[in-house]
Amino acid sequence: MDEVIMKSSNIMYIFDFDGTLFGQEEWLGVIKNWKSCFKSGPYINPGNFDIRWSILTGRPLIDKPLLWLCCSINGLFPEVILTANTWRFPFKNNEEKFSWKTTILKAILRNNNKIINNKLNRNIEKVIYIDNDINTINYINGKQNGYEIIAITVSDFVTKKFNFIL
Repeated sequence: MDEVIMKSSNIMYIFDFDGTLFGQEEWLGVIKNWKSCFKSGPYINPGNFDIRWSILTGRPLIDKPLLWLCCSINGLFPEVILTANTWRFPFKNNEEKFSWKTTILKAILRNNNKIINNKLNRNIEKVIYIDNDINTINYINGKQNGYEIIAITVSDFVTKKFNFIL
């Protein structure tokens, strides 16, 4: 019997954007990366799995309209798109970006992220973060500190190799 993806109002599925849904992980510059996003992807449509899902990306706030456009044109409709709350790329290195993502995921679970919790109007108890960057996944999984967070690859998501952990 095929396993199904866990569905519950208290589970939030969050996908990375660059290299996971669209484009590439490596940053080559604003123009090159946007061209790549509109040219490459979507690699997966989370909506096909009948789940509620959102996006968490380290891109700056100024990219949010283009993120919505890229998704909408390709038939992807996330509940929420979370970006860095700055107009320019704020991270000096990958570890800062990984740490920021981990902080956001924990804030969602602590019910401290009013943007998400007011928009979704539900209490989130578990977060599954999907990203194709192994370094991001390893960092987040190593910094859970008792929070109900798991970071997995798209492959693990599609093959449902994470349900046993939930």
